[in-house]
Formats: sequence, C-alpha cells, structure tokens
Amino acid sequence: MTRPAPTAVEAAAQPPTYPDLVPAALRAEWRARGLYPDVPVFELFRRQAAAQPDTVAVFDDSGETTYAELLDASLRLAAGLRGLGIRAGQTVACQLPNSWQAVAVDLAVAALGAIVLPFPAGRGDQDIRALLTRSRAVALIVPARHQDVDMVSVAAALAPGLPAFTHLIAHGGEAGDGRIAARLEDLLAHEPLPVAELPQVSADAVVRLLVSSGTESDPKLVAYSHNALVGGRGRFLARLQVDGRPMRAMYLMPLGSSFGSGAVFCVLAHLGGSLVLRRRFDPGEALSALHRCRPTHLLGVPTMFQHMVAHPALAASDTSSVECVVTGGALIDAATARRCTEHLGRRLISLYGSADGVNCHTGVDDSPEVSRETLGRPDPDVCAIRILDDKDRELPPGEPGEIVALGPMTPLCYVDAPELNERYRMPGGWVRTGDRGWIGADGRLRMAGRKKDVIIRGGGNISPAQLEGLISGHPDVLGVACVAVADRVMGQRVCACLVPAGGRVPTLGEVTGFLRAGGLEPHKLPEYLLILDELPLGAAGKVDKRRLAALAERHFAHLGGPGRPHGIVPGCERDLREKAAPRHRPVAELIALVRDFVEQEVIPAEPVLQSDGPEARRRLLELRARARDAGLWGLGFPESVGGPGLPLADYLLIAEQEGRSEFGPSVLGGETVVDVRMLLAHGGPRLLDAYLQPLVDGELSVSFGMTEPGRPGSLPQALSTHAAREGDGWSVIGRKWFISNAGFADCTVTMARTESGLSALLIPTSTPGYRKVRSLKVYGRDTGQWEIELDHVHVPGHLLLGREGDGLAVAGERMTLGRTLRSMHWLGAAQRAFDLMCRRLREREVHGGLLSDRQLMREHVFLSYSAISAARELTLRAAGVLDRGLDGRVEVAAAKVAASRTASDVADRAVQVFGAEGLSDDQPLSAMARRLRTTRILDGPDEVHITSAAGRLLQTFATATTFDFTRSGTDLDHDHALEATAP
Repeated sequence: MTRPAPTAVEAAAQPPTYPDLVPAALRAEWRARGLYPDVPVFELFRRQAAAQPDTVAVFDDSGETTYAELLDASLRLAAGLRGLGIRAGQTVACQLPNSWQAVAVDLAVAALGAIVLPFPAGRGDQDIRALLTRSRAVALIVPARHQDVDMVSVAAALAPGLPAFTHLIAHGGEAGDGRIAARLEDLLAHEPLPVAELPQVSADAVVRLLVSSGTESDPKLVAYSHNALVGGRGRFLARLQVDGRPMRAMYLMPLGSSFGSGAVFCVLAHLGGSLVLRRRFDPGEALSALHRCRPTHLLGVPTMFQHMVAHPALAASDTSSVECVVTGGALIDAATARRCTEHLGRRLISLYGSADGVNCHTGVDDSPEVSRETLGRPDPDVCAIRILDDKDRELPPGEPGEIVALGPMTPLCYVDAPELNERYRMPGGWVRTGDRGWIGADGRLRMAGRKKDVIIRGGGNISPAQLEGLISGHPDVLGVACVAVADRVMGQRVCACLVPAGGRVPTLGEVTGFLRAGGLEPHKLPEYLLILDELPLGAAGKVDKRRLAALAERHFAHLGGPGRPHGIVPGCERDLREKAAPRHRPVAELIALVRDFVEQEVIPAEPVLQSDGPEARRRLLELRARARDAGLWGLGFPESVGGPGLPLADYLLIAEQEGRSEFGPSVLGGETVVDVRMLLAHGGPRLLDAYLQPLVDGELSVSFGMTEPGRPGSLPQALSTHAAREGDGWSVIGRKWFISNAGFADCTVTMARTESGLSALLIPTSTPGYRKVRSLKVYGRDTGQWEIELDHVHVPGHLLLGREGDGLAVAGERMTLGRTLRSMHWLGAAQRAFDLMCRRLREREVHGGLLSDRQLMREHVFLSYSAISAARELTLRAAGVLDRGLDGRVEVAAAKVAASRTASDVADRAVQVFGAEGLSDDQPLSAMARRLRTTRILDGPDEVHITSAAGRLLQTFATATTFDFTRSGTDLDHDHALEATAP
C-alpha cells in the first residue's frame, strides 16, 4: 500500500533536511588532519566542567555562574525540555537577552542532540515568523517582556500559522498563563538529567542555526555542525588567546548574532574560558563592567567602540585587563581604531566574518597599523579565501573581486532554501560572500565593500564603505554611515549621517571640502547631511542602515528631482540631535513639521494601527521612535521633563495637526500629556521614580478606568469598584469598561471607592487579578475600547495618586485638560474630513459640471468652515483660561460640545459628499465618522456638559442682569456678570 503524500501542513511541521554541500571527502580530510575535534559540543563542555568546576563560566547582570552551576542548570533544563517532548534533530528557537540562562539554553538543547536557533531580542514579529517558519522550530523561548513589548502575546499570535511550533516557553512568565507551555524557571527546577540518559550525538550533526540578514527580504538561516563550529570558529578564537591562556571574553553584541555565535560552544566548551555578558549594550555600563569583571578580550562592532571611547566615564575606567579589542561586523575607521588601542586595549584585532561561512582576521602579534589597514592573512585551517572576477575566474594578488570562502568552518547549507544554496554555494562547497576585496602582495585581505552595497548616482557606482572610511578621518567626526536618498533625475544621491566627536559640528561644506582635499572625485561627494546623537543599532548590534535610509528619505526626498542643482542646496542639512531638536523652534515651524509627519508617516500606517494587535503595537512603537528621531515627541510636555514647556494655547495649535489622524496623538505623545501632568501633580516619589521617565520616553502606556458596566458614567457617586485596605495598600475588586487603549496599556489609573471616598490608583496591568475581559465593539468595529475586571488586585500604597479620597479632584484635573486637548484633536480630524470633502467636490463631475457647482454642496462647505472656526475659537479660549490658572469648567464644556458636534457633523457631510464610497473602507471617512460620533458620549455626554455649564451661567444672574462675554474664567468666585445698574 502506497503511503499518501503528506499534506502541506504536515510537511511544514516536519524538520527540514540539511544537505552538506561540502564534499564528504573534504570533511574527512579535515578530520584526519585533526582540524575537527569530532566530539559534540556538550561533551566538550562537560569535560571542561569536570576539570574546573569552581571556575566562573559566566559573569552577567545577576552575578557569577561557575562551570559546575552551569552544567547543573543545563542538565535540569535538558530534563525539562525532554519532558515537553523535545528530541534530537528538532529545533528550539531562543530570543533571550545575554544572560547565563541564554547560555544554559544553548547547552541544554545541544545535550539533547537538538538544534538551537538563537536570535537577538528586538527582532519584529515578521522576522520571528520567517525564522520559525523556515527552521520549523518546535519551541520558542522568549522573555515575558522585552522593553515595553509583551513578547508572550507577540509569540502566541504567531502560533496558529506555524504547524511545527507547539511549545512557547517564557522566562519571567506568569504562572497559569494558558498561552505558554512552560515557564523557563519551572524547567530549570527539574531534577538534572543523568548524563547516561543523554542521546548519542554525532559531531557532524547540525547543532546551531545562524541568522544572516544579508540583502534578502527575509533573514537567512545557515546550518552549522558541531565540528564546523568548534573546528572553525573555535580554532580562530583559539588563535586570539594571548600566550595560550583561556580568554575571558566580554561580548558587547547579542549572543544570538553571528558575531556572538562562538561564545558558548567555542569560548566555554572548546577553550574553557569565561564570558562577560550584559543584557543590552550601554557604553557607560560596559566601562563599569570592565572594572568589575576584568575581561581579557572585548568583542563588539565599531559603533559600540565609538560610543565607549567617547564616553565621559572612560577617563576614570580601569581597562588594564583588556589584552585584545576584537572588532567585526563592519570596517572600523582609522580614528576609532587609534582610540581603541590608546584607551581600551593593547591589541586591536580586525575581524571579517559572517554567518554565511567566511573568516579572516589580524593576529595578536600584528601591529596596530596592520590591524587598521587590513583584515589579516586567511588561514586555510579555518577558512581559505579566493578572489574571483564576474566569470568566477581567480584573480591575481592586488586585483579586487568577489570574496569566496571554504574551510573547516564552512556550514552545511542554507536552511529550507534551495534557491539560496543555488545562488550562494559553488561547486566544491565554496561560499559566495557577496563582498568585494583583494589580497595584497603581503598575503593580507583588504575589503572593498559589499558587492550590492553601492549607491548609484547618475549611473556611477559609489561605495558607502569608501566614503565612511574617508569621512571618519575628519577630526570632528566620531561615527558616520552613508545611505542613499532617491532622486528622480540622478537615481540616488548620498546622505552622510554622522555623530560629532565633540562640541563642534562640521557642516556639509566642510565635510565635502575635507573629502575634496583628500582627492575624492566630485560625483562621489555627499549631498545631504544628518547630524545625530548616535547611530541607531539593529538587533544584532550593527548600524541600522535601513532606519537611517528611511530617516534620510523623510527629510530630503522632497528636495530631489528636476531643477535641483548638484552639490549643496538649501535644506540639505538637518541637525537631529536632542539639543538641536525642532521642539526649540518657533510654534509655526513645529506646526508645519507635525503636519508633515502625520501626513507622511502616521496616515499611511493607519490600516495596520487599526488592527489593535501585536503588529499594531510594533508599528506604533516604530513610529514613536521616528517621532523622537525627528524631535517631535512630547511637544506638550513641561520643561521639567524635557519638553518645550509651551503654554496650552500654543500647544493646541500643534495638537490640531496631531489630530488629523486618530493615531497622531498616540504616536506623537499628545495622549501622554495628560498622564505626565497628572503624575507630576499627584505622584509620590516612589511612583515618579518608577513610572515618570518611561512615560515621558514613550515606553509606558497608561489607560484611564472610571466608567462601569450598568452604572451611569456621569454619576461618580454610583461607582462600585471597591478598594479595601490590605497591608501597605489596597485590594481592588470591580469592573470597568470603555477603557481606551487598555489592549496594550501597561497601567490603568483606576477610580475606586476607599474608606475616605473615591481614590485614584495606578494599577500595572501585569498585576495578578487584572484581567482584560473583552474588546468592546463600537458601531460593530473594534476601536480600542476594552472592558476589564479587577479581582482582588493588590495595589501598593505608593501607587496612590494624590491623597486617599482625592480621586475626584485628580480625575477632574485630568479630564479638564484632556477634554480641552481632545477637542483640538477632534477638530484636526474635522479639518482632514473637510479637505477630503472639498477635494472631492472639485474633482467629481456630475451632469456636465463639477459637484462643487451645486448649491447644496456649497452649503456643506460653508457650514463646515464656520463650525470648525467657531469651535476652534472656543477651544483656544478654554486653553487661555486654563493657562491663567482660572476655573475653566464652562469654557471647557462649551469647547467639548462644540468640537465633538462639529467634528461629527463635518465627517457626516463628507461621507454624504462621497456617497456610497464614503461608507466603505476605501475611504477613511467611514471610520472617522463612527469614531467622531462616539465623542459626544465617551468623553462625557453632551447633555451633562450642557446642563452643568448652563447651571453655572444662570447662577451668575443671581446678582446681575447681563453677562460679560469679554471676560473668561467662569466661577462663582469670579463674577462673570455685570452688576445691575440702578434705574
């Protein structure tokens, strides 16, 4: 009986095959020569642990872990993983930051004969999906949270489309979370797996998959055997040991990167050295760790070393233990190389390598000049190198061409990607690197840049690597990266993105003059300049050129095209450093910048942001980062937290532009303004220490919980959520609904009844008992409104805002400011609807003429214009009252009612003008109309505002016969009426 072919789902759940593209005879030759240890990596580590059990294997943020402790943890974890069903040949992915736990995962997976796929924390969900799909990983280990991202939610959302992925393991996860198969802490609590029960593992089997981003749209995976890792990468690391002493290696980049792939299996298992790890790179913390942990080798990318040698703490740092500074991932510039040898270590090692399978480096005995100018001599016992022309013919010394590589370190293949094997692997197992270089008469390799990393200006190729090397020689430049900016005439132009070395900032003219003096051809000169506080790094620690290119495009693409002269033109330089940020510019300029950002960045992202899921959260954080890059985040913040300290009336003119998209306030910090001011006014020292800075930085989101199911939201006395005293705080029980943004909020300010009355409590959403019940549909759509349940949620005493019983006062201040701000946001949306309506009227032809010729259509325009203008004046008037510190309840109520009605009416008219198309999702108007209609209820029903404000106005007539509209600040203590005159 013929077995039926597997279905697509069944095939996707099976482990991939790993064909070895290196001839078996060649592998056998390397083994016979002793280049391969022919021992699996866990057995190598076990031998090291037996020989030096009390030696520290890992120094990390939590302390020190000895070889014996690490062996015990690895066997415990192996037992836990085996209990989940992990078996030899299966892949376990791991996204943990640098730590002893990440090291234990590598060892435990290897002990089971399985395959580990580490990759850096910080990769987005699209990359994670691609890696899990291609590797067919059965398990993924993640931190419960990374920065402000709920990684469990991100990973769990990917599971339905990945048949092989059956086990989500969380480090720091919540017990009882049904989305995870196990907590890492629980797996580490198993009894150690007896060594006798470990499977027999071949040293030729695959043990690790390395991630190579390259130029592909999806990351590539490369399969390495035990022998290839230890016999290749391990052999090259052994050559970096001084006098044969085991190294104590401080890895500045993630262990999940290609650069970090030699740490566990080579430095520990093969060489018996030690690792110094930090969860994330920070130059000040790295310098501090040099003193505490005394590493002998410092491994990182040039940008990291640039930050370290420029850090103020360097002068007082003890770097005497460092014997070698190993730099890789990109070419190091001469200035940084000199600073490294002067301040960080006695030797500089320049390393050229990649996940694809190439290695070359300078040696411990090479001079600083050799390390600065070359990449050393290829070692055939690790990796032989040849230089080929475009027809794959080997070139003589001195002639540049493509670098190809082959040696004991050569990987088996690309994983589940025959097209990549066809493209990048040659007969005999050779690896195409895509890099260009040449071997000089001295036998040393020199780089000429990526084969595909060129900027094409007017048909001529420009090497960014060459430009970066030259610009970095300028005395006022600390770091530089060059990217392309699209141009409709020239194709591309060069933008230099640089970090100044000190207080003086070079101009574009000075940079180009420096390059011309050095002999650079005129057509290669940069024509745009961005000045930055630092170059952004990607998840693997390298300069994120994609982000820089997007930043350059955003600032300069509009300058390209017909009529643009060559060279320097007005607007071709932008200083984006914090101290030169746009926030310090005139309000009129900020208004234009925010308008452009919302139109160009936020509105195009609305379809993703409206999904209210992990991808929406990722895109929101990405846009916030871009807003910070542009200096447009938090323009409504007070000066005390780094904001410009604008009067509310001025900031509202900016907020008006934020509101053109419903997500503009969230992206640019407009939603955060009220929470920052609330914490500053009512938060105690401990609360401010923990929550204020993350809120200001956009890393923390806060929602507000007041309204309750089945109870009138306009009557605070009817609220039933109760907070009973419990130890130093309260135990809160209740339900809240119509909580905006609760889907991804980190905290909820909750109004609860305490012994002294209503109190405002800041409750982290991760607190046990806090449960998101459901996403509430509004007009049949998910709009970010949620219902939550609080089931005996413990709130520590320091999370009280104001004093106990002051909840109404705290909420009142927050809502007064919030309603004024949101009124202007709504009017921004109304103006966008107005623009769409008017453009439609001017473009649409009906019955032989334009729709704009019809009288009723013109009435729509007039009524909308007059209503928007009037509501703007009411809102700005309310802001003026609040700026003067007066009671503005009447003015705010008038502004809120006018703005919400106007915005809803204008959107409705725009829908009417568009007809059936306006009702569809082909236009943004249907979503705008639904959302703006809710503003008449969700921010306090119009009727309540009208009744309250009218009552206050009528009270002034108790002693007056007319009302003075020239004054503002309505209050019973501020007489707003003119006294009656005697007849």
